[in-house]
Amino acid sequence: MPRDCLHRPGRECLESLTFERTQRAIQRIAEVFPRRCWVLRDGQEVRVFTGDVQAGDCVLVKPGGKVPVDGVVMEGARRSIKAR
Repeated sequence: MPRDCLHRPGRECLESLTFERTQRAIQRIAEVFPRRCWVLRDGQEVRVFTGDVQAGDCVLVKPGGKVPVDGVVMEGARRSIKAR
């Protein structure tokens, strides 16, 4: 519970509590996704930030790695479990 909740009227306290919960949930979601990934450019594997991946890039997902962006699987030997 927010520390200043005791000094606020009910509605403001509820808004503050909801805001803090939302912030924590967004933080947890952001921690799940990788910040960097491997992209194949000019025949070389290059590590880039996921925000720099562009449409048409070939993203490499190595064993045990997480899928960093949405896309189409071009080839592969393993299955990936998709979130629903």
